[in-house]
Amino acid sequence: MNNEFTGALLKGTDVVWLPLPKYDSPSLFSSILDEEKGGHFLIEGEVESQKYVVPNVVKTVLKDKTEVTDLLLYGDHGMVRKVHGGKARVVLSPSFNYGRAPGKVEKVSDKVYKIFGEGHDFLEVHFLFDKVSHDGNTWEVEGDGYVYLGYFSDERFGVFGKNVSFNVERGFERTVEYWKNAMRRERNRGKVADIEVSGYTGDQLLEAYENSVGILLGLMYNPTGAVVGAPTTSLPEVVGGPRNWDARFAWVRDSSTVAEALTLSGYAQEARRIIEFLSRMVSFVSKPFMYSLYAVDGSLPGREEEVSWLSGYMGSRPVRIGNDSPSLVQLDLEGTFLHAFYKYYEATGDENYVKSHVDVIEYIADWVSDNWKGEDAGMWEERGERAQNVHSKVMAWVALERAGKLMKAIDRDNPWKEARKEVKDWVMENGVVNGKFVKVVGREEVDSSSSRSRSTASWT
Repeated sequence: MNNEFTGALLKGTDVVWLPLPKYDSPSLFSSILDEEKGGHFLIEGEVESQKYVVPNVVKTVLKDKTEVTDLLLYGDHGMVRKVHGGKARVVLSPSFNYGRAPGKVEKVSDKVYKIFGEGHDFLEVHFLFDKVSHDGNTWEVEGDGYVYLGYFSDERFGVFGKNVSFNVERGFERTVEYWKNAMRRERNRGKVADIEVSGYTGDQLLEAYENSVGILLGLMYNPTGAVVGAPTTSLPEVVGGPRNWDARFAWVRDSSTVAEALTLSGYAQEARRIIEFLSRMVSFVSKPFMYSLYAVDGSLPGREEEVSWLSGYMGSRPVRIGNDSPSLVQLDLEGTFLHAFYKYYEATGDENYVKSHVDVIEYIADWVSDNWKGEDAGMWEERGERAQNVHSKVMAWVALERAGKLMKAIDRDNPWKEARKEVKDWVMENGVVNGKFVKVVGREEVDSSSSRSRSTASWT
């Protein structure tokens, strides 16, 4: 579940991952990385079924027929769990700062509690039920109602005791309606429903498609338009292995691809916000995208550190926070970005937006023309190794080709035609072995980036 601020993961009816107030904040629940130390937000019961009601809203039916509907509130740093069906037992044991500081519970009324970590921040929890009883980190509730969990940075804030309107049911319903309305703007419903895949109905494919689009929308950090690669850290590439990275940042490549996907799905406004965020990251003094990824606020990520006190997902260590990938030079980024920019223009015809970004487009194309021959770490971000990655060269061609088309759209000159041809000739001479694009010049190995290169560039 995501709400354009942060994301939560559920395992059954247990919240096993949730950082607040934003994606790259320290986690409050991280039992996916350590069952004992990570903290839990559990509504006890055996799961019978679980599905998205709408994107980013999950409904779970327990075997005793209790229904639990979970969401992260839109426009709020909080989570609501709606419980329907009689009695429920809630275990709430947050562990602040990536499992380092178990929460301490303070009762402020029969139905309101505050839970503190080691700093000034706290959780304010409201149990909005007919009957509530409490013992330690466990609450028993009766009747239909809501559990509201809100995050606040210090004692100046919080809801309890303030003379303001506070209606959790209204916030819950408005959040559900927000995601329903978002899906009504999706324009490929008919096409997806008509696709034939063995073992799946059109409705099932449409549901999977809309949930995927909704999750992409939810992964955007609303204040800036940045899109995180994932809402989590340290989920391993291979269980038990060491390649466990923090993905809660905006990769230029991934963000550009999401912008293109949203454009094609009818969400040009959201795609434009992503493009705008990336445009503002372009440096005019060096490589346009000097770094491969940025924090959701546009700053650089913190230094990569190991969280030694967590055991890792299924024992996969180390657990990491922060990311050192920005130190790697990657020459494909500019092409991926300009491709997404062009796809936005192609879908909208927004010439004014192109005109307002001429400086960005020209600088990128000029820089690529002068620097495409360099070695880089490639799209796989291979640490400690630079090479002549063929995919990066093809994306340099894409950058020059898309820049030329954007200039043509606003009746401006295209001074990069010769450089574009030079890149193509170089790739065809050095990057093709036995009729296939290779991964690195001088080797015969191919990989998926080579296939991507071939489909992305039309070589005209």
